[in-house]
Amino acid sequence: MNIFSVAGNYDRSNFFVNYYNTNNAAVVAVAKDGWYDKDLSKKGDKDIFNVGIGYKLTPTVRLFGEYMHSTKDIDPRIGRDGYVARIEYKGHDVNKPGSFGLVANYYNQSSNSFFLPTISANRFLFDGGFEGWNVGAKYTFAKNIYGLVDYFDTESKLGNNRDKVLITEVYFLF
Repeated sequence: MNIFSVAGNYDRSNFFVNYYNTNNAAVVAVAKDGWYDKDLSKKGDKDIFNVGIGYKLTPTVRLFGEYMHSTKDIDPRIGRDGYVARIEYKGHDVNKPGSFGLVANYYNQSSNSFFLPTISANRFLFDGGFEGWNVGAKYTFAKNIYGLVDYFDTESKLGNNRDKVLITEVYFLF
């Protein structure tokens, strides 16, 4: 895999531009009877351009947008584009008990436009990608101990599959 990246900050904003190339190593996974089927899955090159920008509206509110585009169609039924929109409020600090952060995301991503989803609704690797939303919170209980709660409501790009996932985790940092 080849990765090229540029990132920067200016005033209250930050940005990045990435390029990924897999040299015939990418797979668009296809399921049969709910399980990964390597014979039906499609292998090919993925050339993905990824652009993102974030902007701090206030000291506690941040907006972020990301766009992904693939120059290749491993699976032509699902398109080449994807995007994510996010709003964040505050942010937890592992050194400050009582600090917290809230986040809301909207996703619309074809499996041509990513390698592996970075969200917990990953069953849609088999269904052409996903569209949906997520809300989450992080809270610092004590120094170096924090927890998170994430709720995802997503649906597949192909077919009628829908997934609702609730995740809770507690982290102890040493």
